[in-house]
Amino acid sequence: MKHARQSRGYTIGELLGVMVIVAVLSMVAYPAIRALTASSRDAGIAGDVAGIFNRAKDQARRRNRAVVVRFRDFNRNEPRGKIEAREATASGCGAIADDVEGKTTLFAEIPFGGTLGPNNTTAEDTLVGLLGWTINNGGNQAAPLEVCVNPKGSIWQISENAARPVDGLSVWIQRFDAQNDALSLPRAVDFNFATGARLRM
Repeated sequence: MKHARQSRGYTIGELLGVMVIVAVLSMVAYPAIRALTASSRDAGIAGDVAGIFNRAKDQARRRNRAVVVRFRDFNRNEPRGKIEAREATASGCGAIADDVEGKTTLFAEIPFGGTLGPNNTTAEDTLVGLLGWTINNGGNQAAPLEVCVNPKGSIWQISENAARPVDGLSVWIQRFDAQNDALSLPRAVDFNFATGARLRM
């Protein structure tokens, strides 16, 4: 008489060994996955910044009026910032440079980090902030910035009640962690006459 061979299952030691291997692999992969998701969120926010500028450029062309894009509350140490798009009463950027507030109307706004939007709404992303800007490949600035887009699509910087043409503008965006430490390399959104706004890769 033949005896049926009994199949042998996994021992508790083998199961624990597999669980330890899975736990170690998860711990090794977690930082990479976290960095990847943070990078993708950064790209999304930078895309929103490019989108508001391209919307302003399109609105200036369609309505034959200048549009001012304001970048406010730059901060290198914590997530803050706000972008406003304001439609002007005139088509030329020089005609509104002496009184941007009085000669424009707000039509879009994106707050970042600890900066609040209209009616104290929450920010687009509480861990992303505006870091700084450069114009015409100059030094990195953190002062408030106003740029004007005329109906022809050219970009002008408004400063000291005057409008000056701009060849290239970059705005830098930074992701922070909950302790206000930078999590990733800053992202740049480049603005120019030919292509509008786009995320620098």
